[in-house]
Amino acid sequence: AQSAPSERALISMFEKYKKEYKIEMISIPNINAIDSVYYGKNPEISKIEIEMPCPSAEIMQKIFEWDDSEILDKVIQNSIKAELVIQAPARQRLASNEDAITIIDKFKMLKQAYSNVKLTAKANGNRQREYDLYARYFSYPIDIKKYHMENNKRVEYTIEQMVDTYKQKLREAFETNKTLLTTLIRRND
Repeated sequence: AQSAPSERALISMFEKYKKEYKIEMISIPNINAIDSVYYGKNPEISKIEIEMPCPSAEIMQKIFEWDDSEILDKVIQNSIKAELVIQAPARQRLASNEDAITIIDKFKMLKQAYSNVKLTAKANGNRQREYDLYARYFSYPIDIKKYHMENNKRVEYTIEQMVDTYKQKLREAFETNKTLLTTLIRRND
């Protein structure tokens, strides 16, 4: 999270300023996050991004017209990847409920063949979000700005203002993702 304190920074802050308190961070597993769509009501997938670490030599030769030495060089450098993006037209869904389950099943089974698989989807009345099938833990980015502009001049926020912003953004992130978080941690309180 840009400008947001890391887990270590938060622990250090408690150790330094409030020794009577302890903070323990527990990561929320993301492995089954897609299940909130998979088993959800009216799942809708609007975008699928797939990244393969190295396309076949034949494809590279046809597309880029490279000779064998150029292909070998790129493969050795591990600098080649193929990215496929399947996206629905604006304000339309990509898949029906049955199609959503079939698509997710295929990517879950063949996950090791790709280096990255992300689905943009929603279900159960949740708002649309990105599901990364490779992310080990659930995370939500929090952006805290260090300054704002006044009369074309950069004005730094005070520490107190940044802390207030952090609290507000953290609360917003929780409220926005509460349904998904309770699904991931398997509790309803």
